[in-house]
Amino acid sequence: MFSRRYRTRECQQRVSAIEPLEARWCLASLTFVPNEIQASESDSRSSLYLTDFDGDGDLDVLEKETTHDESRFGWYENKDGKGAFGPKTEVAQIMGDSRVTILGDMDGDHDQDVLATVVDHEESRYGILWYENNDVEATLGPQRIFYESGLVHFTSLDVADIDGDGDSDVLVSTIMGLGNSGGVFWLENVDGKGSFRTSPHAIEENTPDWMWFVRAFDVDADGDPDIVSADNSDVIVWYENTDGKGMFGAKSPIHSGGGSMQSLIAADVDGDGDDDLLLSSRIDLSSTIAWHENTDGTGNFGPPAAIEVTSDFGVSSLIATDLDNDGDVDVLAEFSFGRVAWYENTDGKGDFGPPLEITDDVFGGSVSVGDLDADGDLDFVFGGEDGIIWYEQRLVGDSNDDGIFDSSDLVTVFAGGKYEDGIRRNATFDEGDWNLDGDFDSSDLVLAFQAGHYVATATPVESQIAAAIDGISAHEADAKKSRAFVA
Repeated sequence: MFSRRYRTRECQQRVSAIEPLEARWCLASLTFVPNEIQASESDSRSSLYLTDFDGDGDLDVLEKETTHDESRFGWYENKDGKGAFGPKTEVAQIMGDSRVTILGDMDGDHDQDVLATVVDHEESRYGILWYENNDVEATLGPQRIFYESGLVHFTSLDVADIDGDGDSDVLVSTIMGLGNSGGVFWLENVDGKGSFRTSPHAIEENTPDWMWFVRAFDVDADGDPDIVSADNSDVIVWYENTDGKGMFGAKSPIHSGGGSMQSLIAADVDGDGDDDLLLSSRIDLSSTIAWHENTDGTGNFGPPAAIEVTSDFGVSSLIATDLDNDGDVDVLAEFSFGRVAWYENTDGKGDFGPPLEITDDVFGGSVSVGDLDADGDLDFVFGGEDGIIWYEQRLVGDSNDDGIFDSSDLVTVFAGGKYEDGIRRNATFDEGDWNLDGDFDSSDLVLAFQAGHYVATATPVESQIAAAIDGISAHEADAKKSRAFVA
């Protein structure tokens, strides 16, 4: 279900000491093995965040479970630092409709606090609040509302040191009044401990369109955070932080696609040392994932380069990260109905491979990336219809999880006795089910050996295994040709 075949850069190689296996493209060199944290308990929507909530040096899972009139925050402790999670502990509750939540260090104590928007529909009150992360006690402090307005819907938040004084300020995009205009502003953290200036610093007010996203990053490489915003008409612009202290210049255009913006992030897609722009937008019933190159590192952007145009209704979020640890930025996309796909940056310069589907949940909630088991590679956590699942990155064939596919793995899986045992779906990844279809059979061996990362000592047994794998491959190829001839 979760295995995906794909071609990787510089992967055409001969498998050492196994002569019967010819040189070939590596296939499916890694996969993601699902591990349950929490079974699905309700129909409410969850947002997930990875953070060291208790300050013990590993990543825990923070969950915001949202219904129309309240949100509850709970966390799951990573008890051993390797992905064994405890039960949920509830730590805070927001009364009202809370749509947007991010993490940021509001009080300068080097842990991640929680920021959230809240709407009280009965009172027509809209606010932004934060909770202090008391990581030693593994709790959230009392609710602190630091900005309120009667007729402003807050659509996105970001955290950055806008005025260069060493603390975290807050960026906000809005829908104003009855939804016929928008704005972008920032809130100043005046003491570095989470006390905010009561009046906002406006960057742009009363725009003719709703403002959906605001992001802070150094567009022009001058050492301070600039601001990028996007509206509901698929228009993206950026504002230069002219003095490094929060004085912003006129807006400069980046993108105008004529659709509806869904997601907006910054990352060095082409590996040239400056931040480019990644986005997803929707026109009618199709969604586009694309990126704009920051051509000179000073904020002059090229035209959009499409990563994929898909018939999926929408893209809930994009994450830019080096998922396969090859030194470049890949893209992880979460779609509105629970599908999570990985797009490999095949050359490190922004040429992306086809989508590699990792999950196919019917109803998705949230995805977050991090090294949950402290083994040096990136895993991810996903909340959907089946509950909260973390997906462990594994090397295909490495059943004993020592980072190498070698004879010890073959001994382990064959000793388990589940190879083609006639019992359907009774094998795990550690028992030889490397393509994650539930069975340990010849297809798993073909997949693992064709990946090209087997480390061998050329013993007679290993040579016989290699010859058997080549025989299986040849048989499957002949069968495919015969079917094609008949067709």
